[in-house]
Amino acid sequence: MKSSPEPIRFSQPLRDVRPGRCAAPSRDWEGEVRSAFERGRQEGERMLAEQLLQQRNETRQVFEGVIASLQKSIHQVTHDSEQQLVALALEIARKLIGDIPISTEMVEASVREAISQVEDATELHVRLHPVDLELLHKSDSSLLKAPTDGTTVRFHSSSEVSRGGCLVQTRFGVLDARRETRFDLLKNSVLA
Repeated sequence: MKSSPEPIRFSQPLRDVRPGRCAAPSRDWEGEVRSAFERGRQEGERMLAEQLLQQRNETRQVFEGVIASLQKSIHQVTHDSEQQLVALALEIARKLIGDIPISTEMVEASVREAISQVEDATELHVRLHPVDLELLHKSDSSLLKAPTDGTTVRFHSSSEVSRGGCLVQTRFGVLDARRETRFDLLKNSVLA
């Protein structure tokens, strides 16, 4: 709480004092107010410029992060799409091959290809699907005749062999030329 000002006491009564105008203040209050206003305005502009610069930097960092994330995503999406397209193409090929009717020529080509991969064998046992073996007998296939190179080839019916393929057994092992095995080899080589 402010105390009231103390009265001014004069030693003698005042004479010839007339009320009049106050003298102009010695300080330039208007100039000081304008100067303070201008300083405040400049300080506000400076602070606003700093805030805008900070926000611009933060926005740029967010933008760069989004761009980097999108670039990684694009690479991943491209890779995933390639894998899916290859898988789709292989599935379509498998279904198309599965829908092709089995002919004598197809069985003969499969057996010839399998036999050509066998080296140094004097006795071969070729296992075919029962229907495919019957197809070769009905068409009197040249494969069923004895080869002229001294190799013995015996044909056997086997339900473990799918249509259109064969298993060739030698004294060294078995060559798997079934359609599904060849398709799996193709699939693995494409996806590798």
